[in-house]
Amino acid sequence: MGKGGLLTIKTEPDDEFLNMHFEDNGIGIEERHLSNIFDPYYSTKDDGSGLGLMIVQRIMRNHGGQVAIKSTPDSGTRLTLRFPLKSKRVKMLT
Repeated sequence: MGKGGLLTIKTEPDDEFLNMHFEDNGIGIEERHLSNIFDPYYSTKDDGSGLGLMIVQRIMRNHGGQVAIKSTPDSGTRLTLRFPLKSKRVKMLT
């Protein structure tokens, strides 16, 4: 999102999750990149590490949460973090 862009943060609960929506009016993500954005070391930025969203997704899963992303080129991106309202038993891989 460039300078002067708008970032909106909203929360809404449902029966199982507290949903946090982060929505911007930036350039969006091209469809061909969406399937790779959670892959380690995948980045379309020259100075990106490609680790940020992978780490976010791993943390959310470890706590029983979910991450969803929807993006439209030239319109913006919406990232949703879904936090469980009740503790869920999560099996940790070692």
